[in-house]
Amino acid sequence: MRCLSSTPYERHPRCQHPAITAPDLLFGFGSDPHARNVLGIAAKFPQLARQGVNMRRFGQELIGVTAGKKIHGTGAVPGAPQVVLSEGGAGKKVLLLGIGNPCRGDDGLGPALAARFEAERPEGVEVDINYQLNVEDALCLEEFEVVVLLDAAVDGDGPFYFREVEPAAKGELSTHSVAPESVAAYARELFEARGRLYVLGIRGADFSFFEERLTAEAAANLELAEGFLREWLAKGK
Repeated sequence: MRCLSSTPYERHPRCQHPAITAPDLLFGFGSDPHARNVLGIAAKFPQLARQGVNMRRFGQELIGVTAGKKIHGTGAVPGAPQVVLSEGGAGKKVLLLGIGNPCRGDDGLGPALAARFEAERPEGVEVDINYQLNVEDALCLEEFEVVVLLDAAVDGDGPFYFREVEPAAKGELSTHSVAPESVAAYARELFEARGRLYVLGIRGADFSFFEERLTAEAAANLELAEGFLREWLAKGK
């Protein structure tokens, strides 16, 4: 970013986030916004896109390991880091990725289910929790044979749904929150990853209050979804 030091752009807050500013810099501010995004970079500059996604992924993993979680973690205590780094994750075939904000009522369904498995640490299963799905999560499909997104569902006929995700680029303009189909597409196009991606959507009832608790209806749906997921994992995916 030193090459921008003589321009007013250096003072723009977005210049501190290369993954967000890269489309503007590479394609120009007046270019078509449908191409001026991560997918557009992947199509025209695939090596640069791979480097960017890897950089974001490494940063998020480093924060998660040293601070306990990827967002709003505590990375240090007086005198030392909070976590002592060690080699881990080897031999894990399945990733359960809980998505949602626990402080927004039923939006915390995904993290709540992930936390139950995280406490048990089943063999061959790794658990992660984040507020939202990000572009760097495409690398999960290179690391793991199976990735299951655990998320709250706004609507639906049953207490939960379960489906496999097919790659389909959505062309989002944000690197912070992307659709599962886009993550699968990025994984396929940038990294030739062949991991299978699933979504377990748990129906919530109320997302309007700012409190770390689930409604009674959502809690009941959570129990049913957990039972299904345990049975599915036991069958060997």
